[in-house]
Parts: sequence; C-alpha cells; structure tokens
Amino acid sequence: MIEISFEDEERLMVVTLNRPKVNAQNSAFMAQLTQAFTRAQQDNNVRGVLIRAAGKCFSAGLDLVEVLSLDDAGKKAFLTAFDEAYSALYFCEKPVAAAVQGHAIAGGAILALMADFCALKNGPARFGTTELAVGVPFPQVAWDAMHAAVPPRTLRRLVYTAELFDFKSAYEMGVGDVLSEEPEEDARAWLKKVSAFPRETFQHTKQQMRQKASQKFSVPELGEMSRVQAIMQTEEVRDALTNALKR
Repeated sequence: MIEISFEDEERLMVVTLNRPKVNAQNSAFMAQLTQAFTRAQQDNNVRGVLIRAAGKCFSAGLDLVEVLSLDDAGKKAFLTAFDEAYSALYFCEKPVAAAVQGHAIAGGAILALMADFCALKNGPARFGTTELAVGVPFPQVAWDAMHAAVPPRTLRRLVYTAELFDFKSAYEMGVGDVLSEEPEEDARAWLKKVSAFPRETFQHTKQQMRQKASQKFSVPELGEMSRVQAIMQTEEVRDALTNALKR
C-alpha cells in the first residue's frame, strides 16, 4: 500500500504510494503514512524524502467507500488518523519532494502541496481540491498546507470551484514548483541539492516555514475537529459522498 525503500548513496527515503487503482487513502494507508514520516523524522541516516506513486494516479484522495461505511465513532477515528498522517508529513523536518506524475485530486492534491518541492508531470493528468463538491470539510492541517503553498487567488479558485485542472493550467495558476517531462528526476535533483545543506540550519528554516501551522497544533484544536466530525455525520454530506461514488 505504501512502500518504503532507502537509497544509501543519497541517504534518501523513497515513499511510494501503491494502492491500486487510484491510491485511495483509507485507514491503513493513513497509518502507514504516519509510520513512514515518523521514521523519516527519527532516522538520522535519512537526509531527504521522495514521495512518488505507482500507477497512473498520484492519489484520488480519501477512500469514500470506507468513509461511507463508518459509523460516527469510526468517522472520528478516521479523521484522527488523517490528522496524524498529514501532520507527520507536513511537520517532518527533513526535505520532502513530491514527484506527481498522475492525477492528484482532493487529498491527493493536498499531499502534493505538503511537500517542500512539488514537481508536476507535463501532460493530461488532473489536479484539484474537490472537497467542497463532495461535502468533505478541510481539516486544519490540510487547510494550512494549501494556504501556504498557493497564492490567495489560486486558493480561492481551487477551493470554491472544486474544479479539476490539467497540470499545465494548475502550474500557471501557481501550483507546484516545476512543470516537467521527468518530475521524479527534478524532485531527486532538488533533494540532492537541499539535503547537502547543513542539517540543523535546514530544520530551523523549515520550522519557520511551518511556524504558524505548528502553533495551532501545539494545543489540539478540539472545537475545530469536533466541527469537522459533526459535518461529516450530516445526512447532506452522506448524500453528496454517495452521489460522488456514482460518477
């Protein structure tokens, strides 16, 4: 589901999303993502992390089939697992680069935006945050990552329209760091360069980049999470998720 490998010469951890067909993010996926980035954070031999995906889709976001199958307690546990996984990625102090060669939709788009460097494949794949259309509210860590990664006008367009854009259009709007024929090569080149910088200086600088978000997570925002959980339990959201699965 999530494969981890190590490349000793570059001291690189490679995290490969591999859950056919579209790398939908279920509870097990979240747990493995947490484990991967907790390990990256704690392993002094790891100087950088590459996120890539097997197949034609980087990730289509949350596993809506699983979400719809959960009772209220299950949804709460799922959202907690989401926060843990995305926080482990976003607050990992090592350099993180994403090579996005296929569709990045909803939670898949947010995963890509959480990286320090995002290389998009020049081609027909689609990028977008469709959460509003299917009734899924943005948990705080996801919102903060998007807010920091794209210009304000782009953020409004991505969120409020819930549209999908080809990667060229998304890049021209301000998504990602490079539009490339070989995104993994570009991601690896960036990691090679940045991971050679003094480690503690990089970590301090990345902490500054994440400071606003990390302050919010120093004390759990129980009210915000409770609101997200309550919204996810409404009949209107269930109907929107059901209709999304029929498309």
